[in-house]
Amino acid sequence: MWATPRMKYLSRSFGTLCRVNVQCRSLVTTTNSAQVIEQHQFYNEEQQKLQNAIKKLIDKEINPHVDEWETAGMWPAHKIMKLFGQAGFLGINKPVEYGGLDLDYKYQAAFNEALGGICAPGVGMGIGVQTDLTTPALARFGSEYLKREFLAPSISGDVVSCLGVSEPDAGSDVAGLQTSARHHGEDLIINGQKMWITNSWQADWICLLLNTSAGPPHLNKSLVCVPMKTPGIHLTKMIDKLGMRSSDTGQIFFDEVRVPAKNIIGEEGKGFTYQMLQGERMAMALSGLEPMKMCIQETLDYIRERKAFGQPLLNNQYLHFRLAELETELECLRSIIYRAVELYVHGEDITRLASMCKLKVGRLTREVADSCLQMWGGMGFTNEKRKTLTYAEKLEVVKQIDGSKSKRAVALTYSINESTIRGIYKMKDHIVKHMELAQTNALAQARMSPNQLLTKTEQLLVWYVQKQGRRNMAVETRDLMDTSKQLYQKLTRKWQTHLHSTLLKPYVDQLNHHHNALRQRQITDFFRQQQQPPQPPVMPQAGFEGFQEDDELLKDLILVSRLCRDLRLFSIGGGADEVMLTIICKFMGTLPVPPKKNKKFIT
Repeated sequence: MWATPRMKYLSRSFGTLCRVNVQCRSLVTTTNSAQVIEQHQFYNEEQQKLQNAIKKLIDKEINPHVDEWETAGMWPAHKIMKLFGQAGFLGINKPVEYGGLDLDYKYQAAFNEALGGICAPGVGMGIGVQTDLTTPALARFGSEYLKREFLAPSISGDVVSCLGVSEPDAGSDVAGLQTSARHHGEDLIINGQKMWITNSWQADWICLLLNTSAGPPHLNKSLVCVPMKTPGIHLTKMIDKLGMRSSDTGQIFFDEVRVPAKNIIGEEGKGFTYQMLQGERMAMALSGLEPMKMCIQETLDYIRERKAFGQPLLNNQYLHFRLAELETELECLRSIIYRAVELYVHGEDITRLASMCKLKVGRLTREVADSCLQMWGGMGFTNEKRKTLTYAEKLEVVKQIDGSKSKRAVALTYSINESTIRGIYKMKDHIVKHMELAQTNALAQARMSPNQLLTKTEQLLVWYVQKQGRRNMAVETRDLMDTSKQLYQKLTRKWQTHLHSTLLKPYVDQLNHHHNALRQRQITDFFRQQQQPPQPPVMPQAGFEGFQEDDELLKDLILVSRLCRDLRLFSIGGGADEVMLTIICKFMGTLPVPPKKNKKFIT
């Protein structure tokens, strides 16, 4: 009765998959390990030469100075832009008549991927703003006047630009922007504010997205070129960020700013459409490949040399398996990005693929940063000044500055000075009641053991388990909730009469994988309550043993620490995870259909 044609088809398909799996296993076991399969080259010879030229410029003019720029909180934008402009790198796919090279987007993709080789991702982000955010719409839809006035000097590197889209109350929700302009004769009068504007403190002009009419939110916005020295533009203090510190970021206020109406790019009301071009998301995805590769490679080199318990850390199966998983994820991401680039070059609509790339790169950068940090152990918690801090405060930037992975689960505001954190939590109301009960019972049983002397580490673990259930948890998915329940059930079954730290710690480590940011806040609170100076928690794989004041090691450490910190922030721009998921669901046809409103008839 149940053997319908569809079930038979599924059964045959499943059998085919099983046979393929067996064949693949057989192939893997019989293949000669010395056999090398030549990797397919995505970029042709000319594109590779372009990448090599960019890398040489980066290694000569940028990487030797990134530590200084990170400390200063600003990079010399005009100097670097001029160098890139003279080399022709700022207009790779822009028209020749305005100073560009007029090459196809694949060359621009090669450029964006090469930018990832900058050892301070904030600098690459600042350059990318000019090449892939402010100028594409201008080059494609701008008037001759705007191209001569703003595009040509941007391509030559004579000016620095910034993009004005995000606002305090509207980032990923572009349709909710409040900054507006009203017509006054042949001018526009602009009022409003913009937030998180990269390059704002050094920019000569801003590509501003604002409302120019009271129509529908997707049809009332325009892109306007505005010189930053125009009267009425005010910059507040530079924003002190957790990552991307070499990139200057600010808040801009517009108070009755008057600009000519001819500064509107293309047609009035088409700004939303112009800004939704997929180049920005592709640029972000491409520029994330190299930092992740560097982070994985530096970590691999470190654990190959670092010894614990008489052997290299690399001999630990979990560690080399984990690096293999990260490398696999990275190559899968690279494949989908390259596919999207190829389709984009051929004029295909890549909205769906670009959204997938943006979603995946945002998540994978955080995963790589978290995993690599664990493998560096205590070394990963040091900063550039050889001073040990609670570095996790800077590194574990909750998965939510980008709009949050769990539907606006958490919004945090940090104050890093003197290792303090001030957080405003906006979490889901998911409180797992039986978790708290289970923890209470386990703690009671543990404390009933009079002969059990708890070490400081054990006390910290007890405190952590006790506090974890008393806080609202931002449960990202049902699987995460179920996983947490299972972990706590294991704890309660195995904690019958006493606490054993070696039994507890593996489970706590698993919880940390899901709740790292929350844990770091709790640990900071704990040390503050104990009136002790904050110290970084000892990591399981490496610890602090064998710390050497070695310049070469310190150089690698600084790079990895910065990459881990900045990778955590990589998914900020270009739309939150929910936006990418919504776009993908739209193409899959899985979005719920809103109910039709009943028509009212006049009688």
